[in-house]
Amino acid sequence: MLKTELPLVFASHNADKVMEIREILGNSLELEGLADIGCRDDIPEPHHTLEENAMAKARYVYRHFGRDCFADDTGLEVKALNGQPGVMSARYAGPGKDSK
Repeated sequence: MLKTELPLVFASHNADKVMEIREILGNSLELEGLADIGCRDDIPEPHHTLEENAMAKARYVYRHFGRDCFADDTGLEVKALNGQPGVMSARYAGPGKDSK
C-alpha cells in the first residue's frame, strides 16, 4: 500500500460509490469519502460540464478541508436530446427522484 500522510479523499456523499472505488483500488491506496472527513456540505456544482463540476468539488474539499481529493460528476448525455440532460441529470427526474 502506498503510504501517505492522510488518506486520499473521494468527493462523494454516495457511500456505494466510495465503496466501489475502494474495491477498485484494493490495498494500493487508502481512501476516504466525504462522510469520513466530516463533510456534510452540499458542495456547489455551478458549471455547465461534468468535468468542470468534478474539478469544482475537488477544489472545494481541498480549500475547506485541506485534503488531497479527486471527484467525479455523472450525468446522462443523450444524443437524441442534444446531449441533455447532462449536468442537470439529477434534477431531470423531478423532486420525487430516488437514486435507489
